[in-house]
Amino acid sequence: MQVLVCVAGQGWYVEEGKDPVVLRPGVVVAIPAEAKHWHGAAKDSWMQHLTYMTKVEEGASNEWIGMDREHSHISTTAMV
Repeated sequence: MQVLVCVAGQGWYVEEGKDPVVLRPGVVVAIPAEAKHWHGAAKDSWMQHLTYMTKVEEGASNEWIGMDREHSHISTTAMV
């Protein structure tokens, strides 16, 4: 499991097949192992976060993916 903690700025967390989650300071997201997801700053902001992994096995790896086209429209105007 990956745990993501937003500490400053504004951003988004999107897990495949689920609705986007707004990231603001104090928001914590527990990300299941093998969940395809992305997280990053909102279009008109920046975001600082901490992340850590639990139960990491030897030889574990990750795959970096970019934002999917379905969510490329997300901007801070949606962060009301």
